Amino acid sequence: MKAKRDRRLSRKGWQTDKMKITKTTVREYEICDCAKWRQTIGETLAFRKSRGIKNRGLDKCFVCGYKFGNEEYPYIALIKNYKNQFICEKCAEKVNPDRVRSETGNDEKTV
Repeated sequence: MKAKRDRRLSRKGWQTDKMKITKTTVREYEICDCAKWRQTIGETLAFRKSRGIKNRGLDKCFVCGYKFGNEEYPYIALIKNYKNQFICEKCAEKVNPDRVRSETGNDEKTV
């Protein structure tokens, strides 16, 4: 005996009951290096918008999700086998502390 499926009529035609599935994907990224970006976030986003380039995700840190202000200078992270992304100063300091200290003018050793 065949099982009957509940069918409903919708605008798009006949539909059967839907099954919901949730998948979680964990990805690991290796940040090789970082450098201070020479434009503010506001300037970068305006330039990309004027050229018709997508800005999705560029207004926040790739690592921690910190939302940049328009006048902030982010760091560009070089990610192995992935595209370059913006990261905040705190995350950049974890990647390359010597470079961040020299670019911000804080050459003193912090404990």
